[in-house]
Amino acid sequence: MNDCETYRHLLSKSTFMMGHQCSRRLWLYKNRPDLRPEISESHQMVFTKGTNTGLLAQQLFPGGKDATPVDYFSYPAAIQQTYDWINNSEAIIYEPAFQYDRVMAALDILVNKNGSWHAYEVKASNELKEQFIMDAALQYYVITNAGLPLTDISIIHLNRDYVRQGSLDLKQLFKIVSIKKEVLALQKDIKTWVGKNKKILLLKTEPKKDIGPHCSDPYECEFVDHCWSHIPQISVFSLTRLNGAKKFELYYKGAIEFHQLPANYALTASQQLQVKAYKENYTHIERANIKTW
Repeated sequence: MNDCETYRHLLSKSTFMMGHQCSRRLWLYKNRPDLRPEISESHQMVFTKGTNTGLLAQQLFPGGKDATPVDYFSYPAAIQQTYDWINNSEAIIYEPAFQYDRVMAALDILVNKNGSWHAYEVKASNELKEQFIMDAALQYYVITNAGLPLTDISIIHLNRDYVRQGSLDLKQLFKIVSIKKEVLALQKDIKTWVGKNKKILLLKTEPKKDIGPHCSDPYECEFVDHCWSHIPQISVFSLTRLNGAKKFELYYKGAIEFHQLPANYALTASQQLQVKAYKENYTHIERANIKTW
C-alpha cells in the first residue's frame, strides 16, 4: 500500500488549496519564499487555535498513536510510520500521512471501526464551510488511491450552541458531520485540479493572473503586497462602504484612483465627501458633531 515512491511530494493539502484559490499564489509560495512576510501575531493565533482544537478533538478517540512528524522535512518518515501502524492493526492514528502520485495529505484522525476505516478532519470553526469539503476531498483522493479504502470521511467542527457549564463536555463541544457524499462528487475534479497544479509548479516564470476577489477568498493571500504593488495607497479599494464586487468592477474598467472614477458614477454622500477631500487635498473634520458625540 505504501506509495511514498522514492520521491518527495510536489503537492500537499495546503499547497493544493493555494493552487485552487490562485495559480499565482501557488507558484510564488514554491518559488519566491522571499516575498512572504513574517507570520503576524494574529495569524499565529489562528494556527495555535487550530492546533489546540485538534488536540481536544483527539480526546473523542483516546489512546491513539501519533504520527506527527518532527518537522516539515520528516513527512516521508511519518508516511512510513502510518503504513506500519495500519499494517500492525492499530485502531486509532493521529496525524496519519499518505502519499499518492507525489501528492501528500495528512489527516487529523484515522479510526478503524470494526474493520472499516473512518477519516476525520478537525476545524476550529463553528460551521461547515465549502473549503473544508474541498480539502477533505483531496485527502480522500490521496488516501484511497494510496490503497486504504475509507468507509466514511467527516468534519469535526465546534458546536456554536454549546454553553459550557462545569467540566468541558467534548461530545457537546464538537459536531461530527459526514461529508462522504460531497467528497465523492468531487473526485473527478480533484484529479483534474491536481494535474493543473503540477503544471503550475513546472512553470519557469510567474503566472500572469490579475488581482481579484480570490485574493482573500477563502483565505487571505500572503502575497498581497507583491501582487497589489500597482495599487496606490488611496484607491477605489479605499472607498468607504463600497461593496467589494463593485470595487473590482471599477478596477477592471480601469478606474483605480479617485480621479479615474466615471463622472456619473453613483456615490453615497460619505463617499462623495471622501473623494472631494482627497482631490482637493484637505482633511474634513466635523468638530461640532464630534464634540456632541
